[in-house]
Amino acid sequence: IDVRFTPLAGIAYSDNVVCSSSPATTQNVAVSGTGIAPAAPTQLVITSINGGNNVVENLPFSITVEAQDGGNIAQNVSANTGVQVNLITGFGNLGGTVTGTILAGTNNVVISGITYDLADFGVEVEAARTSGDVLTSGTSAPFDVLGAAQDLGFANVPISGVVGVNLAAFQVQALRGDASVADEFAGLVTISIQSGPGNIAGTLAVNALNGIATFNDINFDAPGGYILQAVASGLNPGNSPSIPIT
Repeated sequence: IDVRFTPLAGIAYSDNVVCSSSPATTQNVAVSGTGIAPAAPTQLVITSINGGNNVVENLPFSITVEAQDGGNIAQNVSANTGVQVNLITGFGNLGGTVTGTILAGTNNVVISGITYDLADFGVEVEAARTSGDVLTSGTSAPFDVLGAAQDLGFANVPISGVVGVNLAAFQVQALRGDASVADEFAGLVTISIQSGPGNIAGTLAVNALNGIATFNDINFDAPGGYILQAVASGLNPGNSPSIPIT
């Protein structure tokens, strides 16, 4: 168990930490020490971009901004302190919610709902103080903005099948412009026969997980060659290779 104390001044402190858990016996743990007086914050520091998750064009993301002293230690602001996020490096535009407030007596704010309208590399943003405590601006580390999902593509399609027997499992992937999987996509993917002599059966609509929809109970009622088509809202359809059914 880690217990952190935030002293108000550089003086001696002592007290008991009460540890309790039913049905265990409550224990008092004596602690003592000399506090280090908190310093005033002097700067804004961007400590997180989207919680470490990918930033995707036109999808909301978050930035965490912290007030720190000259030793890069988080320190509480004395007044409500306004923060604005500005673009420093990049070819796109910031949109959505780009302002937030570090409340008096706290040291950070998470500004959510920021958007960036372009797939880009090496983007840098700045957190600038607009009111409250006087703090210098802080610039983020460079980060990439990935392109949004735009196409559907089939993967692991079986090379053949038998009438009335489920095909081996295959996937439909949501793809970015560079053909990488758009793992933020969680939309409904629906498949149908694009060409072929018979009918299709099984679960034909599946929600994508991490950009991938898996189909595992698809079968056909007549022999012949079948090409499947996958569709999803907002994405370009994709077609499978031909699957011979005997």
